[in-house]
Amino acid sequence: METMNVDFEKIWLDRTIFAALSPLPIPLFQGQCISYKQEILICGGNKVNECYSYHTIQKQYKFICSYPKDVILLGHCVVDIKNNKNKITLLSFGGSFKHTLIMNYTSVWNDKIVVKNNKWIPLKDNNNNIICIDKVIIIYYL
Repeated sequence: METMNVDFEKIWLDRTIFAALSPLPIPLFQGQCISYKQEILICGGNKVNECYSYHTIQKQYKFICSYPKDVILLGHCVVDIKNNKNKITLLSFGGSFKHTLIMNYTSVWNDKIVVKNNKWIPLKDNNNNIICIDKVIIIYYL
């Protein structure tokens, strides 16, 4: 009787809708990701302040920027608030010491554009006051 050698892991990977990516350049836990065109933007994680772009076609990572040194990313959130043909505006808020930062991201994969403005800056109102997005906790005493 002949035995068949079946690679069940390969069969499972071929049928799954998720694909394994190349390993990250840094260890990351609780990372915040945004999909933008053919990129996955990885905006820091638990106590990791670096941001990377993963190109889904080229299957490579490129460094974008770092959060400011005084920002501790523990429980932060990143959302895109504006998206157009060549730029996406990202908003990052939360963390251990409650930051609210904004970045006008330009793809690091476009070789025709010199990218130097991808950085997190404080979100400010029209009077140049820093805005902090935080949850409001109301405590009732009986």
